[in-house]
Amino acid sequence: MNDNSKGTRLFPLGKLKLGPNLVEILEEADEYGIDYLKPYAKGDWPEMTPEQQEKNRLAIENGGEIYAEYTLANCARIAITTTADRSTTTINVLDSDC
Repeated sequence: MNDNSKGTRLFPLGKLKLGPNLVEILEEADEYGIDYLKPYAKGDWPEMTPEQQEKNRLAIENGGEIYAEYTLANCARIAITTTADRSTTTINVLDSDC
């Protein structure tokens, strides 16, 4: 876990967009998207490789897209992406077949 996991957001999220089927998948997992947005914005990307985490840290410092993946309780996978200009953050379902 990133040492900023209890701190403030590292970057703005902008407008939030939800991908197709996301609400249904979250309901099936009995989870909420905010439960993933909070750690995501604080730099907590435990399912990403160290190289991917470093790429995100550089994107925060220098501008660039930020991306992370998370596995829900029902084993569905989601991806959260924030655009380089920080105007939009999108949550998409990657895989819902467990």
